Amino acid sequence: MPMRLAHILRHNQKNKKRKNDSTRNRNKDCPAKIVVRVKKINRFTKYRDPLLKEGWNAVIEMHLNHSHRVDVAEAYSFLRMNKETRDTFIKYFQDGLSPSEARSLHRSSLLATTPVEDIFKVLADAHINPTDRSVYYLFDKWRNENYGTREVKSIVEKLLEMNTIFEENGIKYKVNEEPFCCVLLTPIMQRAHRMKFSGEIVFVDSSGSCDQGGSSITSYLVMKDFFGRGFPMVFMTDDSSAEIDALQEVFPTSQHLLCTFHILQAMWRWLWNTVHQIEKQDRRTLMIMFRGVVYAQNTTDCELYKNILYESEIAKKYDNFLLHFENIWKRKSKWAHCFRKDLVTRGHNTNNIIEVSIRILKDFVLQRCKAFNAVSLSGFITHSLEEFYKQKCILYANGRGFKLDVYFKKFCYKANLLKVTKETDTLFTVTSSQDDNIVYTVDTHIEQCDCPAGAGGKFCKHICAVFNTGINLITTPNLLFQDRIDLAKMALGDDVNENFFLSMSLEGERQPPNEDSCQPSNENSFKQPMCFYNSLTDNETINDTEEIVENKENFVSTTAGSFEAEYEREVNRLTDNLKEISQFAASHPSKYMLKCIKELNAKLGHIENEDAFYNICSSIINTKRGRRIKVQPTSISRRTKKNLHAGTRAITAGRPAKTESLKVSSKRQRNLFQNILHNQPNAKSHGSSH
Repeated sequence: MPMRLAHILRHNQKNKKRKNDSTRNRNKDCPAKIVVRVKKINRFTKYRDPLLKEGWNAVIEMHLNHSHRVDVAEAYSFLRMNKETRDTFIKYFQDGLSPSEARSLHRSSLLATTPVEDIFKVLADAHINPTDRSVYYLFDKWRNENYGTREVKSIVEKLLEMNTIFEENGIKYKVNEEPFCCVLLTPIMQRAHRMKFSGEIVFVDSSGSCDQGGSSITSYLVMKDFFGRGFPMVFMTDDSSAEIDALQEVFPTSQHLLCTFHILQAMWRWLWNTVHQIEKQDRRTLMIMFRGVVYAQNTTDCELYKNILYESEIAKKYDNFLLHFENIWKRKSKWAHCFRKDLVTRGHNTNNIIEVSIRILKDFVLQRCKAFNAVSLSGFITHSLEEFYKQKCILYANGRGFKLDVYFKKFCYKANLLKVTKETDTLFTVTSSQDDNIVYTVDTHIEQCDCPAGAGGKFCKHICAVFNTGINLITTPNLLFQDRIDLAKMALGDDVNENFFLSMSLEGERQPPNEDSCQPSNENSFKQPMCFYNSLTDNETINDTEEIVENKENFVSTTAGSFEAEYEREVNRLTDNLKEISQFAASHPSKYMLKCIKELNAKLGHIENEDAFYNICSSIINTKRGRRIKVQPTSISRRTKKNLHAGTRAITAGRPAKTESLKVSSKRQRNLFQNILHNQPNAKSHGSSH
């Protein structure tokens, strides 16, 4: 078959603009080319061309007159990626690398495998070291082939095509096209539902902005999950009506609680909303009274703080605030701590755990970059996120997580001096660390203490004291032999060598209670709801305050049975302290003492209302000695730049700014309690779509 094929150089003017303003101009008007002609063979052509008689029917013409240099770095950069390099980059993309990560890894591997004298030529050769544009073009092409487009129809088709891959990896999934929803259940998720803790409390939160299509992430729950119950005992969410209604529809028998942080944050934002016209100096006082209602340890104190709020002159100024509080009070059983003491919360009053899991997904898995679409996002969840949790489980199963041991030793130190008395096989009484006449009851069957810190089943020092007597418990922070086995099975499945997780010590390994924590219970074992018995009545006094933890959240001490008695006692202490200060100042007259007294009187003279008093107390509490070394006084005197007020702080080297701000405003802390004390809005931790 006769044919003519001409191979022209890529620097030829064909299919290119005559004038190109780009710095990298491919059009060099190069005449170099290779022409291949295949002639037709028959008796007429053989007669005209004697070479055809011998079978030479191909003619190759080579025109090598280039209009540019050939063996230079710029010419090498115009070469196209070869097949081997293309396959290498596709393998990078399949392993989850982005174009920039794949490009950096590929160049690093070339540097490691290339002789030093050839490095510059290899890196310039676009055959094996493609340009950034070529890499991104290849990635876009590979992404569209594997993940489709951002249209729902294309996403559903690609997810259905991944059915074989999901089945091979033990992943359960379900896809709904209208409205679009993809539900995933990875192997670790499935094995976690066989653990006992999965039937107690579930933290719920949703997160958007994970992919460029705005998809959300969820889990697929079947009636065999939650340790065989089909529903958890408690759900904890933020105050989202749509989320709450959906959970109530699917799990009507589960209790629902609201996250304390989100309740307080919502109230603080409501007070700062200018529409409600709450004066700035009154916002903190109203918020502190509301927090007293939230953190009350019993119903008596809760009613007391509520009455204090209603009788406050500041609250009476704002009818809209009282109306707003009445609407919130109707749901007090969901957010007030005193109404959740008999529920299994294990000391969790916020859903910070689920917030951390979302942070892991966005920071470590997605690396703060949105996935292309829902298909790509499902790959991150089923592969990258699964591998992250697998590594964490193996880390603690191998005994390399030491934070839990340090945390447990702190409890052991507090529990050393506590006296434990055995009442029955499962009931123990433990003395208070402050008063031996006060005892708390520990029930080892449900692993709960009736002290304020142990409300809801949280591990406290009284439970630790019982544990130290030889009673095995599951909720201890340190990991026992069976705990490490459970973590290993959760990460890798049931086929693990259990003896590998034994302690190095030749002494017997301490075992948890006799129950198979990895096997789901039958349906009848959960017919009766688990409820904790509290041996203290609302009128009894609670003096043990060491374990009442909310980390600066306990602005009001609820350890005394009577708020009025404690308040009067502290006021008397304040009077005595001020009297002692006056006597000390009178007996030590000096010029420096006079200066200090004047400054103290000036500060105390500014206290005209509650807000000013809180500011003085806050400044006293937060005063700290700085760690920096102050500069010499002569250094300060040598400073010549105007408006430079750095005090005793050292000035950084380098060219100073043309204008120095007299007052630099620092960013607000992401600490709701501190922002309440400073009477300022709370810092925003994430976007509105989270």
